[in-house]
Amino acid sequence: MNAKYVAMVVAGAMALALAGACGGVGDSQEHLYSAVEAERPTLDACYGDALERDDALAGHMSLVLFVDDDDGRIQDVQVKEAGVGDADLEDCVVSALVGVTLDETPSVELEVDYTFEFLQS
Repeated sequence: MNAKYVAMVVAGAMALALAGACGGVGDSQEHLYSAVEAERPTLDACYGDALERDDALAGHMSLVLFVDDDDGRIQDVQVKEAGVGDADLEDCVVSALVGVTLDETPSVELEVDYTFEFLQS
């Protein structure tokens, strides 16, 4: 059984962590998407392991990613909503994303809503 995930950034997902900050986001959403996409093999492995536990597992996982403006690294990931119902999958996804570095450092700290949809192919 092949497993895949589809990553979708929720509309309006970019939110500045600095209250009242204007501008400075630039191409950060694109850089974040690319950085997360680079982790696709690890994320696919997380889902593959979850499918071994439950071969019918599918659903969404909404996360909040916190990106540092000093080094462009994802410092923290919080699970906002887990529609998949698998705590080990949640832990695996969070572990895969914490520490990932964007190609270009944003000029302000970012707090980004990011939703994954896990589907079987």
